[in-house]
Amino acid sequence: MRPRRTSTRLVLTAAALGVRAASTALPADALRLASSLYMLSSPPQLVALVTGGGAQLAPWLLATPGASNSILEFSVPYAKASLAAVLGHDPPQSVNAAVAESMAERAYERSVALGGGERSVGLGCTAALRSEPMR
Repeated sequence: MRPRRTSTRLVLTAAALGVRAASTALPADALRLASSLYMLSSPPQLVALVTGGGAQLAPWLLATPGASNSILEFSVPYAKASLAAVLGHDPPQSVNAAVAESMAERAYERSVALGGGERSVGLGCTAALRSEPMR
C-alpha cells in the first residue's frame, strides 16, 4: 500500500511504512524521503500525530538534517484516552485507515494554527507492531 495524499494531509499505514517490528535504525529510504522534503526551497510545515508503531517515525524524521526547517510539532497520543482527546471522540479501534486520516486532519489543522500557511502538512499514522502471540 502506498501513502495516500489527500489535499495537504498525509495518511500513512503500517504497510506503507513497511513497519514489521520495532527498530530505531534509520532506513535509507526514510532518510532519502525526509531529506528530499527538507531540502525543498519551501519545505512543508509539518505537524505529525502518530500512535502505536507509528512512533518509529520520530527518530526517522527528527534525526535527518534539515528537520528544524520543516517539522513544527511531533506528537504521540499513545494512550487510548490521549488519542480520544486529540480526535474528539473515542474510536472503537485505533489502528485503521479512518483513524490515521482523522489524525492527519487534526495535524493539518494544527499546522495551519502554528502558521504553516500554504505549506501546511498534517501527517497521521497509526500502526500495530507484530506481537507474540499475534493479535
